[in-house]
Amino acid sequence: MVKRRAPFALGAAGIVLLAACTQPAVLKPATPDNGAQTAPGVTMVSPRIPEATGGGPFPALPAGYRGLGGAFQDQGRLVVVAPDMKQPMQKHDLDVGLAHGIAAGHRSGKAAVSAADCQGVGDMPGSPIVVQGLTDPSDEVEVGIACAELRGHGAHWLMAQLITNGDGYLSQVTLQGDAGTPIVVYIDVNRFANQLIDELGG
Repeated sequence: MVKRRAPFALGAAGIVLLAACTQPAVLKPATPDNGAQTAPGVTMVSPRIPEATGGGPFPALPAGYRGLGGAFQDQGRLVVVAPDMKQPMQKHDLDVGLAHGIAAGHRSGKAAVSAADCQGVGDMPGSPIVVQGLTDPSDEVEVGIACAELRGHGAHWLMAQLITNGDGYLSQVTLQGDAGTPIVVYIDVNRFANQLIDELGG
């Protein structure tokens, strides 16, 4: 059974404010920090800078999927990459993308899972890890990453990118294994996404 942590809550008002942060009008002018907008512990990155374009730090997308931003660690900073709004998006892709990036990067580290909590192999988009015993959908991203680390036998989180083929959402998680080789794992995060979409009015 998944042990609960303090719930991750990001209401409609918070999403609207975060979405505004990705608009060119509110981004700070270009600086030596690549034009990133900085908040305590978080750097919101415009999709137009190198870290968020041309693949950036994230692995290649599976065929038929598109990326919706994500999060990664850069020299101790959490970088949350906003979805590229120049690309076609469904109604709540921006909201879910931002919420996923924050949830992936701000894990409490208290999600204790067992093998029974983690269904699915996770090695391909068609067989993602699906968290079992989840009591709160808002925990799905954090617990899913904990499942990925469990499957990776001690591998630790490097980054996560939200991806979609237009029919639901997956978190494409990259882990760093003991041998230094990146391990890519896919996690179903549709309960997380659906709860947020419901809070935003569907």
